[in-house]
Amino acid sequence: MAKRSGKCPKCGEQLEFGPASGPKMVCSGCGAKLTVGKSKPAGPPPDQPDPLIGMTLGEFKIGELLGRGAMGAVYKAS
Repeated sequence: MAKRSGKCPKCGEQLEFGPASGPKMVCSGCGAKLTVGKSKPAGPPPDQPDPLIGMTLGEFKIGELLGRGAMGAVYKAS
């Protein structure tokens, strides 16, 4: 199987990995411990508040995030 390439999400260092790398690797640029093969859900970084929470959509006010997947996010609204 061929090697794949990607960027470290912390420092942007270009990385190459393949089946021999295993599920875990260490970034050569910043030393971050990374899991290979699992993509991170889209959305704001954990240290930033979700910009949709508190917004009003029609008669509904968006409350909390209930879940996020590959195709979208589900919010509680009232």
